[in-house]
Amino acid sequence: MLTQQYYAFKRLINKYSKDVPYTRTSEGQRDPETGEWLEGTAQTKTISAAVFPVDKNTIYESGGRITSADLLLYSLKPLDVRGTILHKGANWRIEQMGDHTDFADFHRYRLTREAKA
Repeated sequence: MLTQQYYAFKRLINKYSKDVPYTRTSEGQRDPETGEWLEGTAQTKTISAAVFPVDKNTIYESGGRITSADLLLYSLKPLDVRGTILHKGANWRIEQMGDHTDFADFHRYRLTREAKA
């Protein structure tokens, strides 16, 4: 049985979306013959997503889990939470997912900036 989506944000998300590079690294594994650890491989593709700063009410309601240094990403397609995006010259790690597809047509993610080496 399909659930009815009460809220349609597709047009609004598309209006504010930009193409951003999205990188996901596959999990590493042991080589079955040598037992040596093999690092996962990174795959990058361009996705369309809307990236926004976090508003004060969201920060307050999070109880400190979300800060003003974080960003929110809205996407019409699901993303892997182990991925990163490149936004304004910095890498941002997808930290948390909010799946709103039971009632709406989008996914929301919290992004934290990766530390520079």
